[in-house]
Amino acid sequence: MSQLLCTAKATRTPGKVVVATNVVSMDEPCFGLSEVNLMSPGSRGVHRYQVLAVLRQGKLVSFMRDMGPISEFAGIQQFRVPGGIMDEATERYEILHTVGELYDIADYLRNGYSKPPDFTPGDLYRDLRLQKEEKARCYKRASTFASSVKIQRS
Repeated sequence: MSQLLCTAKATRTPGKVVVATNVVSMDEPCFGLSEVNLMSPGSRGVHRYQVLAVLRQGKLVSFMRDMGPISEFAGIQQFRVPGGIMDEATERYEILHTVGELYDIADYLRNGYSKPPDFTPGDLYRDLRLQKEEKARCYKRASTFASSVKIQRS
């Protein structure tokens, strides 16, 4: 079971502190999720951490989850999944995803991409011509017979 790690770190601007939490809900708006390798507290080695930026009352709150030693994540790249954007002119956040949605995306990225299904595009001109022919037969109340299709109009 992973343990929760609550930290407050200084930001680039002196005098500012990131507000942190140790509990998040799956339906909370989330600004972004990162999975990074960091030194664990007490110098117990390098661990993989999931870092969330959750929006609460108009402010970003940081959440960190210890996922275990990096030896369990061999060959898996560190990544960041954006969940929203910030308008620099108005300094307002627009959140596009929830914590649960970003967790699902992170699980997908961690387990590797799956190959999309093979798709062969159809011939639109042929399909349009067949549709027009079928429509003309329908107006004439004509029947269509083929090896696999039988449309009979009365």
